[in-house]
Amino acid sequence: MDIPSIFQRAYYTAPILVQNVLFSALCAAQDRKRYSHHYKEKFDWLLETEWWDKDRIKAYQIQKTNEIIKHASRNVPFYKELYGLHGISSRQIQNLTELKDFPIISKENARASMQEMYALTASRKTITTRTSGTTGSPLVIKHSPDSLAFQWALWWRHRHRFGWQRGERFLTVGARVPVHSAQVAPPYWREDILANRTYLSSYHLGERQLPAIIKMLTRKKFPFITGYPSSIAQIAAFMLDNNISLPVAPRLVSTGSDALDANSKRLISEAFKCHVTDQYGMAEFCGNLSSCPQGHYHLDFECCHLEIENGRMIFTGFANPVMPFIRYDIGDAAKSDLITKPCTCGRHSPYILGFDGRSEDYITLRDGRNIMGLNQVLEYAVGVQAIQIVQNDIGSIDVMIVPAHDYNEASTKSALSFEFEKRLGVNAIDINYHLVPSVEKTPSGKIKAVINNIEA
Repeated sequence: MDIPSIFQRAYYTAPILVQNVLFSALCAAQDRKRYSHHYKEKFDWLLETEWWDKDRIKAYQIQKTNEIIKHASRNVPFYKELYGLHGISSRQIQNLTELKDFPIISKENARASMQEMYALTASRKTITTRTSGTTGSPLVIKHSPDSLAFQWALWWRHRHRFGWQRGERFLTVGARVPVHSAQVAPPYWREDILANRTYLSSYHLGERQLPAIIKMLTRKKFPFITGYPSSIAQIAAFMLDNNISLPVAPRLVSTGSDALDANSKRLISEAFKCHVTDQYGMAEFCGNLSSCPQGHYHLDFECCHLEIENGRMIFTGFANPVMPFIRYDIGDAAKSDLITKPCTCGRHSPYILGFDGRSEDYITLRDGRNIMGLNQVLEYAVGVQAIQIVQNDIGSIDVMIVPAHDYNEASTKSALSFEFEKRLGVNAIDINYHLVPSVEKTPSGKIKAVINNIEA
């Protein structure tokens, strides 16, 4: 949650105590949408459904897939036209394998037809979020109040598997900016009082700041920690390098937003001396996967169906009829095909072993800080076909921009420079902008937001 631009000057110049109150109020307004009256009903239901048997799961998915296809064919202009062209407007399936007869859509398709992706039957009480990314303008995602509560109920079910209950005290290590980049002395965190949460800025994890952060962790004794795995791993590496152990170990570290690689998981587990878990979601809410105690990523079948084609993850989501995504290529890859044999954890939902191609690199500043989460800066790039941050030298980055027809150099540079400064500080790094015909892609065709060639 970023601080609204109209309040930023007043917020950042206010005393820390006042910032905590304002930050808590902003978080509370956000939480009222996430934890609406729909939330508890969804959460309680999900605690039951995760133990359904395979036949019941399959029947449920076929029913929900048919419902979302029927709804989209009738009420969503994009699908009404697309399925009309393919002659499948009234098609209902008997088996999930029949979905292969329906066209796959990409993020580029959704972006080009964004206004036609919204259901005509949606009420005015929709909730808007945005994707972050590297290709074109971000997708503006519209949720029903029910679907947003559903998404958060899924995420809390994952935490509940490991004994974490809502209301218990926790630490978030995140890439939002409640702490101004110019702040040189602690605290590098703010308090979300009503949610019993401390929010630590991932932009303040340098050698100079980490001793104060370790003191805070020692004093507060958080039972639960969540956030970017690479940022939490940065704290963990500092602890291990300096032979630091917390007097009271957390009960769980739960990560998200970026890939939890084996090295980060090892560092976090060794430093914090607790179990480390992970879940996979996205702003589009076209799908979700959550790990179990065995480390397998189970499909949260209550909200979606997943196909894997040559590693590509193709989701059909049926939890948000306001903006449905049917056979949607998310742009990420799975490390395995869907495994349908029962997991030793006792759940019968299909699962995969992990993900390829979702991790982002960090950039290194002159003062030694390694910065994650800069894909959020790229949300503010308008009039671009693609954009990417490349670092070849400490102290500078190159922002590679493939311009679209409506690209405006002055406004794009101004918006991006403002967001970089807000997160990194004035003169923290040299920023060079380049117009290019294309940006670098991974072997799977994905555009990474950040490429650090120093790290490589």
